Amino acid sequence: MSFYRQVLSSAHTVPVGLFAFLSIFSSCPTPVHAQSAGLPSRPLWSPASEEPFSPALKWTTVDNFGQMPAAFLPIPSRVDPAELAARPRVEGPYKGRGIFGIGGGIRAGIYTGDPTNAVLTTRAGYKLDDNFAISLRPTNIFSDYNNNNNNDFFNNNEFRLPLTLDIFHGSFISPYIGGGVATNADGLGYTDGMFTGGLDINITKYLTLGLNLNYIYQTNIDDTDWEALGMLYLRF
Repeated sequence: MSFYRQVLSSAHTVPVGLFAFLSIFSSCPTPVHAQSAGLPSRPLWSPASEEPFSPALKWTTVDNFGQMPAAFLPIPSRVDPAELAARPRVEGPYKGRGIFGIGGGIRAGIYTGDPTNAVLTTRAGYKLDDNFAISLRPTNIFSDYNNNNNNDFFNNNEFRLPLTLDIFHGSFISPYIGGGVATNADGLGYTDGMFTGGLDINITKYLTLGLNLNYIYQTNIDDTDWEALGMLYLRF
């Protein structure tokens, strides 16, 4: 009898505990309920409107590249390869506009009637473009003419001041031509006009060999004078 009462008591207590557990579990939000609560009411994106069709936009079959419309052709090269080969550069393009140099050399006395003398030369130039430049080339010739000038330094030395047009100044060989004034030619103390021409051989970017020929017309003594100079100068 006591066993029957114990089983009956357990049968009454189990449903009560089960109902209490289910009531607590049902009060917690389920994962499905938590996710669905955060979704928007409608999608955030909307389809774009269809672009209007233009009859001009269509594929064109081209069998020959030369038959393409001009609007689709590449821009033609403006540099002639033959021109670049005719004036090769020593070490790429020179960056600055200025050309400056200083150096020395000799005036050859052979076949000109002048004594052989030492020369101090300078150069100050300006690049007009990639091909042409202008240069002022002051040159002092340490002559040994005396002509009763009492060994005065300024009277015995000759000075040349030509202004030249330089062609292909960035090339290995750059010719130039110009004119200017010559003072104390032949040690006579006069200032005369002169023509000049020559070659600048750019051995490196910073070293140039200059070969120069001057023609001086001496109006005071009705004479002309030729002189040849060879110079080596630093260029920067």
